Amino acid sequence: MSFSEALKAMTMGNYVSREIWRGKVSSWHLADGKLYALYPTGYLQQIHSMIIDDILAEDWWVVT
Repeated sequence: MSFSEALKAMTMGNYVSREIWRGKVSSWHLADGKLYALYPTGYLQQIHSMIIDDILAEDWWVVT
């Protein structure tokens, strides 16, 4: 699935993952408008990145 489909799934409360992450990151999920990575050890880490903030923003508009 594409990132946009994965994002839609996360906004519906689902966890998503990628094949390439096997053994490194279990999944990503959204909670309270923030993106988190869950690791196989059980460690949960908020993903801090300007890119992630931009991807998750809802103030996008079309420039004409």
